[in-house]
Amino acid sequence: MITATELGKRAKTFALPFLDVFFPNLCRFCGKTASDSWLCNACLDSIRKISDAAHCVKCGRPFAGAIETPGSCGECLTEKRWFEAMRSAFFYDGNVAEAVRDLKYNKKTELARPMAKWVSLAAKGLGEGGFDTVMPVPLHLKRLRERGFNQSLLIAREVSKRLGARLSYDNLERIRHTRPQVELEHNERSANVKDAFALRDKGAVKNRRVLLIDDVCTTGATIAECSKVLARAGAAVYVATFAMAVKL
Repeated sequence: MITATELGKRAKTFALPFLDVFFPNLCRFCGKTASDSWLCNACLDSIRKISDAAHCVKCGRPFAGAIETPGSCGECLTEKRWFEAMRSAFFYDGNVAEAVRDLKYNKKTELARPMAKWVSLAAKGLGEGGFDTVMPVPLHLKRLRERGFNQSLLIAREVSKRLGARLSYDNLERIRHTRPQVELEHNERSANVKDAFALRDKGAVKNRRVLLIDDVCTTGATIAECSKVLARAGAAVYVATFAMAVKL
């Protein structure tokens, strides 16, 4: 006699192939069947991955040319970095930039899950030891009300599940409303986010390995300011983003 549990398993086993046939995941760029609910293999191969390029061992930014021995970039050698290391999955251009814009501005929140897959893979390149806490770069309450969601939190939630780390979504907060970084010149961005972040509970991150998550790293000003707040509270800060804006 078949139990209800076994019947449920059989139904599930049948339903998955059935759904795959009639409702397949389609590549958001070419419309062909996708392998990971986001892209088909051909489109995935066409995207520039930062892991394929020689990059700084600290900030993860790719070098302009090939190098024989991994090392730090000029900025990491001369400037204070509050994070231990940062990694990004893709270059911020083409289809990757379009996907980020769709998530943030066109409310395509279903993209957060496949993005989190690649952010998790990037985070695994940050070394052994795992992470105690996963934190998203926060939005100010005003911006959160306008957009309706924090795209970095959507990604961070999935990353925390994949990495088995605790998600902290309300300890790090943006206490000052700022202009969107995209509207500013490169040299204006650091001043725009200066003292814009704070921790509600500093003790919760002391002596903890914290993974900070954002969708895109452009100039790195926002990530630098968040990392400073966390590091000053005693956290070892690591950063992972879906994409990085790089000019080579």
